[in-house]
Amino acid sequence: MVSFPFMNVLISAPKPALEGYPEHLETVGNHIRKKRMDDRLYQREAGELIGVSGAVVELWETRDYEPDPRSWPGVIAFLGYDPYPKPSTPAEKIKAARRLLGLTQKELAERLTADAGAILRWEAGGEIRKYVHRSAVEEMFTQLGLD
Repeated sequence: MVSFPFMNVLISAPKPALEGYPEHLETVGNHIRKKRMDDRLYQREAGELIGVSGAVVELWETRDYEPDPRSWPGVIAFLGYDPYPKPSTPAEKIKAARRLLGLTQKELAERLTADAGAILRWEAGGEIRKYVHRSAVEEMFTQLGLD
């Protein structure tokens, strides 16, 4: 916006979009790039906030790589939200819990005293058969606000 003191004219124009600014948030990398560009951060700086290198941020942004389980808490903290839609099914909630906690399937299985194959089945929509597992999963959902 420019104002000239000798004229009563105000000139304004929309700010041009930054090169590479994502128009659609279809991937995790798009979400990260948008937040990074909105905050005027280099990939290296965003990586430091997330807890990874700038090269990893570049892979997420340009090659549609997904963050590894241990990186998800940093990604979610950086963005201020989980870029996936709100989970509604138990399978989606288990995947969301793993993202929030930054755990692999094996690590979540150990936490729930189950085996990694069970987590794989549950994330694919399989039934949680044992009461002790159902109870532990429901408690985890409640603690994480996924219920």
